[in-house]
Amino acid sequence: MSKILYGAIGVILVIITALFVFIRGNAFITPESTPDPTPTVVTLPTPIVIEKISETNPSVSQNPNTSFACPSVDWINCMPGPNSPDKRCDKKYLDWAGINCPGFMGAAY
Repeated sequence: MSKILYGAIGVILVIITALFVFIRGNAFITPESTPDPTPTVVTLPTPIVIEKISETNPSVSQNPNTSFACPSVDWINCMPGPNSPDKRCDKKYLDWAGINCPGFMGAAY
């Protein structure tokens, strides 16, 4: 009985060894048989151009024929001081300058 058992174990070991050798030499491990990966093409979304529409104050219209003149600097100093109140710190003038004077940034308080 033990001879049959040892013989069966031997046959099983031979089969397992043969399978291991077959799998090891087969295409599962060798790099020659692996297919080349195809490059993935990624389509990017089309960019959307958004134009900025500057908001204008409806109460102040663009009128170059007023008595106002554009300031020589980007910012007007409206801090309280000995020469206050400055006529350039008036809301009406600041609104006009913001619309009609390119590069005008505003007033500093």
